[in-house]
Amino acid sequence: MKHFGTILLTLTALTFLLLTTNILPTPKSLTNYYGAHSPKIMSREGVLLREPLSTKGGRRDWVSFEELPLEFISLLINTEDKRFWHHPGIDPFASARALWQFTQSGEVISGASTIPMQLARMILKGKRTLGSKVIEMSYALYLELSLSKKEILEYYVNLLPFSNELYGLKQATRVYFKKEPKELSLGEAAYLLAIIRAPSFHNPYKNSQQITTIQKSMLNKYAELVTTRSVHQALRETIVIYHRENEFQAPHFTDYVYKQLHHKNSKTSQVRTSLDKELNDYVAYIVDQKIALLKEKNVTQAGVLVIRNQTGEILAYLGSRDYWDDQYQGMNDAVQQKRQPGSSLKPFTYAQALEQGIAPSHILPDVSRAFTSQVGNYIPKNYDRRFHGPVLMRTALANSLNVPAVSLLQEIGVDALFDLLKKMNFSGLTNRPSYYGLGLTLGNVESNLIELVQAYSIFARKGLYCDVTPFYTGEDNVCHAQEDKPVITADTVFMVRDFLSDRQARQLAFGSSGPLNFDYPVMVKTGTSQNHRDNWTIAVTPEYTVGVWVGNFNGEHMQGVSGVSGAAPIAHTIVDFMYQRKPWAQWLDKSEKKKEAVCVLSGQKPGKYCPVTQEEFVDEHKPLSDCSVHVKGRDQRIYLKLGNLYRQWQQETMPWTIASTRQLAPQDVSPNHDNKTQTLHILSPRHNDVYKIDPFRPREAQYISLLLSQNEGVDAITLDGQAISYDQAQKIYLT
Repeated sequence: MKHFGTILLTLTALTFLLLTTNILPTPKSLTNYYGAHSPKIMSREGVLLREPLSTKGGRRDWVSFEELPLEFISLLINTEDKRFWHHPGIDPFASARALWQFTQSGEVISGASTIPMQLARMILKGKRTLGSKVIEMSYALYLELSLSKKEILEYYVNLLPFSNELYGLKQATRVYFKKEPKELSLGEAAYLLAIIRAPSFHNPYKNSQQITTIQKSMLNKYAELVTTRSVHQALRETIVIYHRENEFQAPHFTDYVYKQLHHKNSKTSQVRTSLDKELNDYVAYIVDQKIALLKEKNVTQAGVLVIRNQTGEILAYLGSRDYWDDQYQGMNDAVQQKRQPGSSLKPFTYAQALEQGIAPSHILPDVSRAFTSQVGNYIPKNYDRRFHGPVLMRTALANSLNVPAVSLLQEIGVDALFDLLKKMNFSGLTNRPSYYGLGLTLGNVESNLIELVQAYSIFARKGLYCDVTPFYTGEDNVCHAQEDKPVITADTVFMVRDFLSDRQARQLAFGSSGPLNFDYPVMVKTGTSQNHRDNWTIAVTPEYTVGVWVGNFNGEHMQGVSGVSGAAPIAHTIVDFMYQRKPWAQWLDKSEKKKEAVCVLSGQKPGKYCPVTQEEFVDEHKPLSDCSVHVKGRDQRIYLKLGNLYRQWQQETMPWTIASTRQLAPQDVSPNHDNKTQTLHILSPRHNDVYKIDPFRPREAQYISLLLSQNEGVDAITLDGQAISYDQAQKIYLT
């Protein structure tokens, strides 16, 4: 008894120390475990996507004492701590017996741990030594002095481990039995209590028979004390264990959501996200199918982001083709990974030009020229390695011509584009505008799908910018724009969107069919970075914005893949799926801007010598001047007065239009032909143009446009024996 007195004295001293200091966690600080939940990440429809581990480890859910079944409490106390309601945290009789057995044999013969002592061990996580036991006993006394019996039971039940990283009764019942704690049968309650005897070994998925043996023994002992019918029913009950479902869907998206929750220090137990699971599943399927077709072109990965314009909610988020694919670094997230956006930044250059008052009928030079930069002369080239002379802004943007975009940025100033991108939170802009120079319009700053989709969505929101969100905000909610002030005006939005929705305007580079063309309202733009490492397509509809990236996470070059052949088919298929699911109407916002016919080479009011005109937005307060490009020479022929900037281009492509030369028109006109009789010119295709058949597109969708310039001396034109008109493009199908 000498040892018992010493231990009792030690316990008293330690308990007093705990009451007067904060050496160990105070009982009230246990409420922190309410925050140690496992946040269930749900889709917008309520489907469980993922349940990450809690901040304390494992998966946890809290159950209040009032939610505990009475039979479970009775069975728990009977098996774990029979005198729980009567002792002060330590059972003197059990402790004395265990101590006597230990002093006599030097071994632990029987345990004396009460529920408060077990709770102390779970909180303090001490080793099973005599010293740790003394501290646990002191802490158990401390718990009894600080908490009620019900509170102790509540904490105990919620901290118990139930194998398979499940903590707390609620998690165990939901996973193993697919029910709530109050719905537990006595047999199921006994089964769960059998698990806690050795949770690392008693795994229901591996050792169910051993657990059942302990359960039956537990119920038989309980039957000796409680003579109720439920005990006998429990002994006959067949326990059905459910296997955990694959609750890890949309992995990149749920990773993103979990980081957002951690950043916000959120303590909610269930999160309703904005993800449209049906759409996200379809996106994953389409990406897998399309990337498989591009395997021979060294394309292994893709990323997709789809948002709802009204709210900024993320509806689909695919970070890679396969999250679990180690060979192609599938756990990398293409939605957030920074890459060069290529031409996808061009629309914002044109938007700033329109904001500065430059008219849509403004002509831009697409010719070989050098631009001065801080590191020397900068000589941009077009994707097709050709130049097209004077082009309207619409034509230049719709065909994604590089040289006109650089010329336009030089005209408006790099600061203008830099400032707009900064307003839209492009995080890669960490240096001064001069650092990026004119190459900024061609995407020499790194960005990602989130930034691009956020930026493009202003074209569906009258210029208002707002950040995307992964959380459900409500069907009728409207995203909160920064200061509710548009970053560009509604007129500019309307015109840029019109440029990039114009099927006719983009024919020069993309043809009149293909993945950029839709039968309903869609604004679309592609982008390809240097050396074909990345290509992008962003599509904007009245309801949604879709962003697609295609490339390789290891930075390898793709082989002959552009935005049209890589990212665009994926974007087109996704947009079409959404439209078929729920068609959208025309764009609701309109512009007061009027269109008038302009000469395509001068952007001015067409004269009688202008062979090709185009409808374009004009400023009704600034009447168009007459075309000054098409002029009649003394020899009665029509020449192009383009100026020195176009001299080389004109000499190389159509020298017969230069008045200072004596070269005649093409060879189809006889040198002896009467000069008073005008000639026929083929404007498109041009001399030495090369066209290739795309094996991935149907032949009937592949043709070139024949565009002619007819003059007074030509009465009729035939193509392959069929009469054709000169004032509209003719289709020549490729075979």
